[in-house]
Amino acid sequence: MSKAPRWIATVIVAGLAAAAVFVVVTAPQPTSATWTSSTSEDLSATAVKPTAVPTVACGAASGLLATSIPITWTAPAGTAPSRYRLHWSGSAGSGDAYFTTSPGSITGGVLSVLGTTTVTVYPEYGSWTVSPVSLQSRTITTIGVLGVVVSWTCA
Repeated sequence: MSKAPRWIATVIVAGLAAAAVFVVVTAPQPTSATWTSSTSEDLSATAVKPTAVPTVACGAASGLLATSIPITWTAPAGTAPSRYRLHWSGSAGSGDAYFTTSPGSITGGVLSVLGTTTVTVYPEYGSWTVSPVSLQSRTITTIGVLGVVVSWTCA
């Protein structure tokens, strides 16, 4: 046999031996890592069924020279809301005001010179973003000047 094939055979055997050592050295080893946490949390939950505000009314049927228009409502049955959102929208303007109890009001400065707006009340429970709309709404017609409601009617 010639020396060339022996040389190739030696390289192949050496390569196989190196590969075997690499596999043995890099084989996965078992571990014994553990994690613990000494923190505990207390949690309480309360089920709430949101209920709509049953009645909405204006503080009066009409008024003259007012800085705000009073709005009253009846609290819904069941769990008390954390707050109420008084919402109005229409040609006289739109917006929201928040109150923890009735009554609330719409300030004259947020209403336009002449127009109508529909008022509804939403009970809000904590951070919920959706609440049932009031079962009633009121329409207010206003005439205002410089943030003062000169005349208003409520129906």
